[in-house]
Amino acid sequence: MRRLPFLLFLLTSGCRIDEWVEARERAPIALSAELPVPQALPRKTAHYALKARLDEVRHEVAGSAAITWTNRSDRAIDELRLHLYLNAFRKGSLFLRGAGGRSGGLVGREGRIEVRSLTSPTLGGGDLWLSAERHTPGDPADQTDIRVPLPRSVLPGEQLELNVDFVSVLPEIVERTGYQGDYHFVGQWFPKLARLEPDGTWAHFPFHAFAEFYADFDDYEVVLDVPKSHHVGAVGSLSPLSGSDPGRARYLATAHSVVDFAWTSSPTARRESRQLGPTLVHLVNEEEEPHVRRAHWRTLEEGLGDLGRWLGAYPYPELTVVVPPRGAERSGGMEYPSLITTGGGEIVSRLGIRSVELLVIHELAHQWFQSLVATNEPEYPFLDEGLASYAEWRFLQSRYGSGSLASVLGVRLSRTAGGRFAAFLGRRSPVQINQPARDFPSFQALAREVYCRTPLVLETLARTYGRERIDSAVAAYARTHRGSHPRPADFYEMLARYLGTEHRETIVELFDEAGTFNLRLASTESTSQPDGSLETRVVIERAGGPGLPYEVRVEFAGAEPALLRSDGLSSRETLSLVHARPVVRVDLDPSERLLLDEDPTDDTLYPRNGQTPQVPENFLAALTSGIELLSHGLSP
Repeated sequence: MRRLPFLLFLLTSGCRIDEWVEARERAPIALSAELPVPQALPRKTAHYALKARLDEVRHEVAGSAAITWTNRSDRAIDELRLHLYLNAFRKGSLFLRGAGGRSGGLVGREGRIEVRSLTSPTLGGGDLWLSAERHTPGDPADQTDIRVPLPRSVLPGEQLELNVDFVSVLPEIVERTGYQGDYHFVGQWFPKLARLEPDGTWAHFPFHAFAEFYADFDDYEVVLDVPKSHHVGAVGSLSPLSGSDPGRARYLATAHSVVDFAWTSSPTARRESRQLGPTLVHLVNEEEEPHVRRAHWRTLEEGLGDLGRWLGAYPYPELTVVVPPRGAERSGGMEYPSLITTGGGEIVSRLGIRSVELLVIHELAHQWFQSLVATNEPEYPFLDEGLASYAEWRFLQSRYGSGSLASVLGVRLSRTAGGRFAAFLGRRSPVQINQPARDFPSFQALAREVYCRTPLVLETLARTYGRERIDSAVAAYARTHRGSHPRPADFYEMLARYLGTEHRETIVELFDEAGTFNLRLASTESTSQPDGSLETRVVIERAGGPGLPYEVRVEFAGAEPALLRSDGLSSRETLSLVHARPVVRVDLDPSERLLLDEDPTDDTLYPRNGQTPQVPENFLAALTSGIELLSHGLSP
C-alpha cells in the first residue's frame, strides 16, 4: 500500500466544505415509526450493603459488605466465584503482564484488596475464606478470580447471606482506579460476586487489561465515610448522613439495578448540579476551564436527549460526571452506570477540536452499551465499545456535520474521516472484529477493530442500504435487549430484521471473519466504434470481504458525467458504456459509501495519463490539524 498518499487521503477525507459533503456528514439519527418500548431492567440478583471508610493519608479503604445473593440458575451450586479486581494492580498480575492496557502499566504504588474474613449466616457462620483458593485457577501470580468452596449446595431460588470484611489499598492511578495527591477514584474496590449463568455455570475470568465488565443487575446501599473537607461523587443517588466522627462526613449512596459501583473523593473538587430533563446531572471537576465546562454541559444536555430518543430513555434519576484533575488523567474515560469520568483540555477546546465532546458522548453512550444491555465485554468487546463508538459517531455527525471532529481555521475534519484514519493506520495483520478481548494481539489492534472498524461497518451499511435501517436496528437492539445480557447473534438478528434477511451472511462475515476489503480500479480502456462513438470498459477488482454494491462515476470532456452501478458480488467485474465525448476521469465509489475500502488511493484513474491516485486538496492544513487530533481526539 502506498502509505503517504493513503495517509493524506484519510486525513483529508471529509475536509471539503462544499454543500454535498456537509449534507452527507450532518446526517440526523433516522428511526422507523415503530420501535419497541425499552424493556424494564431485571430484578436484582444481589443486594450489596457496603461500608467504606477512606484513609486519605494511607490511600486505603476499610470496607465491609453484607451481601444477600439469590441463586437464579436452574442448578444447585457448591462454590462461589469472587472478583478481586483491585489485585490486578499487584506486580505479576495478568493485567500487568504482556501487552499494556488502555492507560498503560503500573507507574507507582501497587494496589491490592485484602479479604479479612468471609462468613455466611446461611451456611453456619464459619469463615469461608479459610478454604478459598489463593489465586486465579491455573495462574499462581494472579489473584483476581477466586474460587470459594461452600460447605453445602445452595439450591435454585435459595438466598445466601454473606458478610465480608476487607481492606482496599489503592494504587497510584492506573487504568481508571487509584489516587493522585488528594484525589481518589475508587473503582474495582470491593469483593464482587461473578455472574451465575442460567445453566448454573459461573462467568468468571481474571481481570484482563483489555476488558472489564460482565455482571448481574444488583442493588447497592453504600455508606461512604470521608474527610469532612472532601467532595464526593458516586454511582446512584447521594445523600448526607448524620452521626459522623469529628472531622469526618458520611454519605449514603443508593443505586438500583446497576452492574457495578464506584465513587470519587477529593478536597479540591467542585460540584455543580443541573436538571436536564428528567435527569439530575452532577458535574464534579477541579480545574477552572470554562470552555471545557460549557462543552460538558452542552454535550450532556444534547446527548441525554438524542440518545434517549434513539436508544430508549435513560432510566436512572441521576448521573454524575467526574472530570479528573491534572496528573490524574488516567482515571478519565471510564464508565459506570450513572457515573462516568471524562477529561479536559482548555486549549484544545478553544481551538475548535472536539476532543471533550467526543469523550463525553462516548462515555455517556456507555450508559446504554454496556451498562443497560449488560453484554459480556471480555467475550464480545465490540458489543460494548464498538456500539458506544457508533453512537458517539452518530451524535457528533448529526450535531456538527463535516466539523464533527475539528473545525480549525476554516478546515473541518469529520469524525468519520478521523475514525477511518485510525482504523487503517498500522493495520498489517487483519483480525476479526468479533473475538474475545484477550485474543487481540495488542490494545492497538483491539482499538482499530472494535472502536473504529465496528462503526465503519455500520456506517458503510447505512450509506449503502439506508441510514434509517441501521439506526433503527441499533435502537431496536438496545431497547429489546435492555437488561438481557445479549450476544452477537442477537445483534446480527436485529440488523438482518431491518436490513433484510438476505443480508445476514454479509453481516456475519463483516464482524466474524478476519480479512481485508479493498476495491480498486484495475484499468480503463476506450475504443472507437464504427459510428464514431466511443466504448469505455472499466475493470474493477475486489480483494477480500463480502460483495457490497458500488458505483463508478465516469467524467467526460465537455459533457455531463455518467454513473455506473454494480451489485459488487463479483471479485472482478467489467462495466462498460458507450458515449460521445472522451473520458477524462473515472472515480470508484464517488459518494464515499464504502468506508471499509482500505486503500481509497486506487479509486481514481485519469485515462489520458494512466493511473494517478487522487490526493485531495488542502491536505497540508488538514495534516496540521490531524496531528493535533491524533494527540487529543482519537485515543479510545
